[in-house]
Amino acid sequence: MSPASCTLGYDVVVPAAITSYVTVDASTLTFKVHVSDATLTSLAGAYEITITAKTPTGTAISNTTLKVSLTIKELCEPPAGVTPPALTFEMHKIGDVEKTVLTWPAFTSDPSTCNLGYDVNVPVNIASLITVDNSSRTIKAGVASDTFCGKVTYSVITITAQSPNGV
Repeated sequence: MSPASCTLGYDVVVPAAITSYVTVDASTLTFKVHVSDATLTSLAGAYEITITAKTPTGTAISNTTLKVSLTIKELCEPPAGVTPPALTFEMHKIGDVEKTVLTWPAFTSDPSTCNLGYDVNVPVNIASLITVDNSSRTIKAGVASDTFCGKVTYSVITITAQSPNGV
């Protein structure tokens, strides 16, 4: 058999966790990953696919192993886009009783199935007055004493959406 007529074969090893989601064409050395949005969360992670050349009789050829790194990411890590809702805070004056000054609606994500969390940044000058409850997406302002009179004129509370892993 001449070298020109020698047709190599290939062994392709796919990690067990993703074998049912990967289609391999060993003759063209291509593979395709087929996952749905629902399976991405359970499959997210790094994988290594190994391709080894073999002789026409099936013997592995030494020093011909190619390792391909494959990373499967969740769609929401990070989301393709996040749109905050329009927000309106209620005014809270010195002497007012504790009250909810904002209940914010969920931010809109792309894809819409992302389970977003929120990071609320309260300025230090009003931190002792503010209570944040991320689970109910509310901000309450407590009773402000006269000691705040003239000291707090304008403060910005920032709400940032985060992916499930905090991205």
